Amino acid sequence: MTEASDRSRARRVVVAIDMSTASRKALEAAAEIAAMIGAELHGVLVEDINLVRLAELPDSAELGVLSGSRRELDVDRLEHSLAALARRARQELSQVAARASVAWSFEVVRGPVLAEVLRVAEGAGLVALGRSGTGIGRDRPGSTARGLLAAGRQSVWLQHPAGSTGQVVLVCGSDAAPEATVDAVARLKRAARDGVAVVVTAPTVKRATEVEQVVLAALATHHVRPTMSRLLVGATPDQVVATVKMLRPGVLVVSAEDRNVLRLLDEVSCSLLVARER
Repeated sequence: MTEASDRSRARRVVVAIDMSTASRKALEAAAEIAAMIGAELHGVLVEDINLVRLAELPDSAELGVLSGSRRELDVDRLEHSLAALARRARQELSQVAARASVAWSFEVVRGPVLAEVLRVAEGAGLVALGRSGTGIGRDRPGSTARGLLAAGRQSVWLQHPAGSTGQVVLVCGSDAAPEATVDAVARLKRAARDGVAVVVTAPTVKRATEVEQVVLAALATHHVRPTMSRLLVGATPDQVVATVKMLRPGVLVVSAEDRNVLRLLDEVSCSLLVARER
């Protein structure tokens, strides 16, 4: 792959679409970000190969989660449902992209969900998806979201199904460079609408102050003025999580290299942008 094609792929924003509430909101957020950075919006619908294989087994059945009713799992009916889902996803993508005035593309792939999302998103600057798994009442990132973060190949937007209303909270640790997170905040229109709060974690007052000065100066170059800045010196992960929760973020922005990232992902209920240096 040439350097030019590498740059072209890095300008893509990839969004995994399954037509759930969270993924539809993730599509809206991805389109907004793509418009701001001049990127193409690429949608992907992954048909889970494990579900297809299950339908091919004799006497396979599905159980209604709410009704408890049992229904035969039929391959033909499943294929029909997947085709209908793909048509709906493509139509939704085209409408959202048109409203955002961004170029778009769409593909349907079949295979293991995480592996296919990783393959399609290879080299992209950002991949967006719903943050939750499929379990009832779950609010923690699902296996696909966790897999994307573990792979560490690009920035990841994890969309909360309730939306992203509220201020942007930027968490900066002394062990992670702030450039990616600052750039991410600057690209969020929501930052101007709902405000930005900065939380700096560091082992000493001197280091916390240094990081704060770097972050505030970088935000200022993007004409972003935080509503507050808080220094957490020698804070435990529990204290960091408690502070962020108290700020009631609509969007939490954190570096993929931050040592508190997994705790924040698990325990703070909001949309998350996990930013990675490129």
